[in-house]
Amino acid sequence: MIKINKGFTLIELLLVVSILGILAGVMTSVINPNVQRNKAQDAVKRSNIEKLAQSIEAYCAGEGVCPSVNTDTVLRNTYVKQWPADISYYWGNSYRDFEINVALSSNSSKFYRYNSVWGSIKECTGRIGGSNWSSTNPTCTP
Repeated sequence: MIKINKGFTLIELLLVVSILGILAGVMTSVINPNVQRNKAQDAVKRSNIEKLAQSIEAYCAGEGVCPSVNTDTVLRNTYVKQWPADISYYWGNSYRDFEINVALSSNSSKFYRYNSVWGSIKECTGRIGGSNWSSTNPTCTP
């Protein structure tokens, strides 16, 4: 009589289970929902800074001077209808200097900064602003 083996050996089962475990670990790290959410929030924050910078630059051109605070009535009623949350605005020493900062969701030690002198948004590491924004020395990359 011939004996027919049906099923898998222990080695085959262990091999399949270990491969599935490795794939599950890789997929969890690739599709981490918190990381993806933070990246999406950072993209929204960068977009908000871009739009806000355009509005403030338009204010500066139209009024001849940049607003000294983000509660300026003309700025809030004409140029910026709703001020985005978590964004800090600093007015420089001259009438044309200002900067906008917002912390990144994905990395608490980094933030986006728009500086009117640069005319662009950079990702910076360091301290966000203060009462005298020119005294902060963050490391910024384009």
